[in-house]
Amino acid sequence: MGRFNFVARVLLAAILAAGAVVAMACEVEPGLLEQGQTAASDGRLGDASTAFSGAINEDPNNPDPYLARGDVYMQRGEPDRAVVDYGQYIRLSRSDATGYLKRGQAYLELREYDKALLDLNEALKLDASLAAAYVGRAKAYLAVDRPEQALSDLDRATTLTNRSAEVYALRAKAHLALGAVQQALRDANESVTMDGSLALAFAARAAVYAASGNDARMREDYAKALDLGYPRSDLDAEIRAAQNQD
Repeated sequence: MGRFNFVARVLLAAILAAGAVVAMACEVEPGLLEQGQTAASDGRLGDASTAFSGAINEDPNNPDPYLARGDVYMQRGEPDRAVVDYGQYIRLSRSDATGYLKRGQAYLELREYDKALLDLNEALKLDASLAAAYVGRAKAYLAVDRPEQALSDLDRATTLTNRSAEVYALRAKAHLALGAVQQALRDANESVTMDGSLALAFAARAAVYAASGNDARMREDYAKALDLGYPRSDLDAEIRAAQNQD
């Protein structure tokens, strides 16, 4: 009996030790997906991309690394590559609105507005509470000269989320396209007040001032928008359109 108890104790100790080693290994070596998430949160986008790629190689049928790597590509300014990964995520998670939302946003960056509208429509079919999808669709509508639909989506977005400087700036653009200059100015002013670092806010107000003939204020906001990173070619086109508006 004594020998049996001794052997049992030895076996139990071995089992516990093995469990401890496994636990320590898990703590020391997190999975590739987790490694990528940590790297992405630290701003190490190259390391994040490598880890997510490794996770995909380990399990090509896991949708999460595709979504995560797509987000990294968007942060790196590579929406064309993001579109591919979001497409893989959609293939594996077809009933999830997130993939359609993010691919739609990537298409917006690529200025492929028809494709963006298709994806954002699908995202809203799956989840009608996605404020970001309404905002994204409004951007697409503005780009294809459908300001009425854009304004409707922006109004819907404001009922789903807190007040947003971006939404007010886009509302200003929509009102201006519809010829409602005073409403556009009110929304543009609100956007600038809410976020004085938003290039879009100053670009929207510059266009409003251009439409109303206030060249001095237009030039001030034009310069501020450029300083904050608004693309000059886009801003010039918007100013010309506002000046030529009937």
